[in-house]
Amino acid sequence: MANVKVKDLLKNKKKKNYVSYMIALHKTAEAVSPFTDGILQQLHQQISQQLGSQNLCQQQCSRTIRDVNKWCVTCGLWRQALIRFHTNPRELIWHKLQSWEWPKQHMNLVEVFMLQHWDKANMDARDLSVSITVWKKCSLFPARIFPFADNLRKSRNKLAHSASLEIDNNDKQTVFHNINQVIQQADMVNYLQNSLEIQNDMNDLENGDLFKFEDELYEILNKTNQVDKKLHTMDSKLTEVHEAQTKTFRTIANIRLALLLFSVILVATIAEKLKEPDISMASSRSPIKASGEKMGCLQEYSPSFPTSLLLVDYFKHYGPLVGRIWLFKLLEEELKNTKKSGVLIEADMGYGKSAIAAHITCAKEGDQ
Repeated sequence: MANVKVKDLLKNKKKKNYVSYMIALHKTAEAVSPFTDGILQQLHQQISQQLGSQNLCQQQCSRTIRDVNKWCVTCGLWRQALIRFHTNPRELIWHKLQSWEWPKQHMNLVEVFMLQHWDKANMDARDLSVSITVWKKCSLFPARIFPFADNLRKSRNKLAHSASLEIDNNDKQTVFHNINQVIQQADMVNYLQNSLEIQNDMNDLENGDLFKFEDELYEILNKTNQVDKKLHTMDSKLTEVHEAQTKTFRTIANIRLALLLFSVILVATIAEKLKEPDISMASSRSPIKASGEKMGCLQEYSPSFPTSLLLVDYFKHYGPLVGRIWLFKLLEEELKNTKKSGVLIEADMGYGKSAIAAHITCAKEGDQ
């Protein structure tokens, strides 16, 4: 570790914990890949034996034919077989998969058991998130490992988004405990290529003994430099968004005040007119034309009936939605292909359901 930057990185205890955790996750992903690979191979062999010899697809059915009932015999049979091993086959979007590749190689089945919105180009079965998702979606994987895998996924997700690249001792102990729970599970041990070496590596990493992981250290250092650059770029963009958001809120406040004043003047004018005996009730109610301008949420406001603007208060506290583009694409796809009334979104508190609803409801004409 002659590089000064690496030494500086390890001077900070919390940063050293983060480095240990990153290397441990990388080692864990490598260690569990034979488990994922082995059971998918069993699945592939089981389906192949069940279906017997079939001609390979020549027309790339899932890509060229939307109606699954018109697929070739081979793709149709593989689809039916895979459905029986999927824990939630209704979520599968068949035209986004590669049915003609399934009979060729067992790792081609990974896409069937992945979240359907994931970028297939970046899908790697050696990635820990990919592996755990495949375990949960494929019924051939033993359910006994799921609680340990879920705990590892949660701790991994929590720490992976640490902008400071630091974790304290408590978080470090939690993630290493969850790692050990997975790699020491009986179903997993049978697939580990060298369980003793893996366990020794985890012990060294948990104790902060990083000298034999020099290659991994340099790789992480490069990644931290990239993260620093991204954070700087994000900070600049967030500053721009904040400035634009501030201007938007000021505009909304000014419009709201103007509408309120207009309503007060209108009510006062009508009241004065009603006092005049020669003016009929009908003539005192001059029609008010609603503005044709598309103003997102504001188009729901009528000066005749001054009420609070729908969802504007939400934006005062939370601002415009950033990200979730994949979700809007998925919603659009579902709405195009469903004959039902709409799409139901379910998620725990804090996942952004209100933000998504506000974004859709308050979109201006021409917005994505």
